[in-house]
Amino acid sequence: PLTSSAVISLGIHAGSTGAYLFAPTVLSSLDSTTVILLEDRQQNIFTDLRNNFYSVQITDTGALDGRFFLHVSSAIHSTSINAGCANNDGVLSIIEDSTVVWSSANLYDSAGLLVNGLNNIAGLYHFNNLAAGDYKLVLFYDGDYITSMPLHLNGNAILAHIESMPLTAEVGQQIMFRSITNNATTYFWSFGEGSQINGVANPTFAFMQPGVFTVILNCSNPAGCEYGDSITITVGYATSINSINNETPNIWSHAKTITVVLTAESNQGAELKVYNMDGQIIHDSPITQLTSTLTMNNAPNGYYIVSVLNNNLTFSKNLLLVE
Repeated sequence: PLTSSAVISLGIHAGSTGAYLFAPTVLSSLDSTTVILLEDRQQNIFTDLRNNFYSVQITDTGALDGRFFLHVSSAIHSTSINAGCANNDGVLSIIEDSTVVWSSANLYDSAGLLVNGLNNIAGLYHFNNLAAGDYKLVLFYDGDYITSMPLHLNGNAILAHIESMPLTAEVGQQIMFRSITNNATTYFWSFGEGSQINGVANPTFAFMQPGVFTVILNCSNPAGCEYGDSITITVGYATSINSINNETPNIWSHAKTITVVLTAESNQGAELKVYNMDGQIIHDSPITQLTSTLTMNNAPNGYYIVSVLNNNLTFSKNLLLVE
């Protein structure tokens, strides 16, 4: 790898006069952003060996030192400044060999849309006001040679979304809340009835009174970025219509076995999910029978959340699995 450009004198010995062809054979060993030029100082000709061979008539035999030279540039590399909390002020800095002037440099986003383009550039230049993500830099040299390099820009902006199992619950029923976030390091939950939980990404919570509650999650990180999301939970008494219609499944455990019993009227399209206490799904399968038994021998001893989706309603229960 070259840290700067190099001019290399080629030692040539012509055994006889005639037509000779200069052709590169190991281009794969060089970075694609390295420009390779062959200089014939006798003819004052430069040839881009990336795209062309050089054909020359040699009339002098013997050593031809001092006539042919290779000009090899160092590879392009990049640095970056993270996009901030608004995700619109990131910077990609491109560092090129100052001895080479590229015809153009076009930056494309991950969707293939042109973000910015520059012409006749060399040395250091910047693409500003960028969002975090993946990019591709496409470079043209002398109108003939084209190459590209992938680039990635990190960011500090937070994205957060709340998922709840279930959205409709009974008084005292444990509800699992899951935060799907990016770049968040702190979590603060407010449950709409005065209760709060701090520092937990995926808490469980039970409402002790009926009502409609707005659960709010606020996230932050050391860069000073903040983001919030909310979700609405409806809580009713155990004598709700779900119980009256006898649609509530029976769910229980014994040792490392979970049993689910559905009613005959509502067993179509049912689904069983099992979560650990960190909110991670460790089992997900359809329920095809009125009575289903799931064995969890490989699961560590402890509490799990068993969720049954049945007739567009979700029922959850905490179960202890232990040998």
